[in-house]
Amino acid sequence: MKNLELLLVLYLSIQFILLPSNGYTGANRETLKAVQILFRHGDRTPDIGDMIGLGRITDKGKKEAFDLGLFLRDRYNDFLPLEYSPDDITLISSDSDRTIQSASLVAYGLYRNFNLAATWADPEQVQYDPIPVRHIPKQEDKYLQYGKSCPRWDQLYQEAVGKFTYDFIVENPDVIEIYTTRKDNVSLFDPHRSITSRIDPLIAFQDEILYNMTHGSPVEDWALELINIPNFFALFNNFEEIHQKKMTLYCGHDKTLFTLMVTLGIEDKQVMLLPPTASVLMIELHQNLTSVEGGEPYLEIWYRNSTSSEPYHLTIPECGKPCYFSKVKDMKKEVIPLNFESECLNTPSQPEIANSQNSWLLLWVGAVMIVVVFGMVLCMTKSKSRIYDKI
Repeated sequence: MKNLELLLVLYLSIQFILLPSNGYTGANRETLKAVQILFRHGDRTPDIGDMIGLGRITDKGKKEAFDLGLFLRDRYNDFLPLEYSPDDITLISSDSDRTIQSASLVAYGLYRNFNLAATWADPEQVQYDPIPVRHIPKQEDKYLQYGKSCPRWDQLYQEAVGKFTYDFIVENPDVIEIYTTRKDNVSLFDPHRSITSRIDPLIAFQDEILYNMTHGSPVEDWALELINIPNFFALFNNFEEIHQKKMTLYCGHDKTLFTLMVTLGIEDKQVMLLPPTASVLMIELHQNLTSVEGGEPYLEIWYRNSTSSEPYHLTIPECGKPCYFSKVKDMKKEVIPLNFESECLNTPSQPEIANSQNSWLLLWVGAVMIVVVFGMVLCMTKSKSRIYDKI
């Protein structure tokens, strides 16, 4: 039984198959062969009461997604044909309204000129040609949004979150006091409740603060204190084979991007932040047939975490420059499951969890949901010198 690679699987296994892409200031059109793109949905309402519904995409989020499509067209215009063809591109979304809508809007921006020129064989001459967006049913999703039943993941998750929650409460009494006082909620301390039910209210608490901050609503000083923090890095894994299509886009969630980048081991300061809405990770496959290496394919990774900035060029530690695709696969082979279904049914023993060389990563990833929630709060006990304001 392989080391605890399960959770990574849920993210890395995304068949992140390289697809072709095109030039722009960061992409070398002469060598680019494929591009895979993972992006977060646009701005949404918090998981608390709101007139347009819980967790729904906002008008701001729609604009973010549309603008992301325009950006991708600008970046890959010379590579991706202006006219849509299913042979060129595939869009995949998690089973969530906000991700499906975001993917559709990105597609519209990406093929804006194609849509403006499109007309139906109809007297009304509707100028629109829908771009298909496929989605994975939540109960079957082991890629973009944890939904598929996986006993092994459930066990690892509960153990990791339980340990993190306990340590966090002990080490951050001031933060816990603010939360329990402001929300009059002591569920964190109820031993009769499951770990997830104890932290769910805190997640909603975080969402409320973030939503108010980004929509001009009043935010009290104590809330600003909780938000001012360094967030997290993100990583990526697994390019298994090269698809013939030029581009594949996956629309997921903040944890999807975060975990993916963590798996790659990227340590750039610019990505040590919670991926904001409409942030995008672009993994490009290049091949220089005239090089002395004989044209071995290599990867370039670009990350854009602001709609107003250019993407950052990221590097995978110890992969070298260029970072060859074969080396990435070799470096990450320990976290690639041979069979997801069978791995899910294998519940690891305590010694295996403790001794696994990958246990640190699984615990890290397993606690991502909690870390993301509490990450905003850690600044109260950490040095403020690590605070970033990119988001």
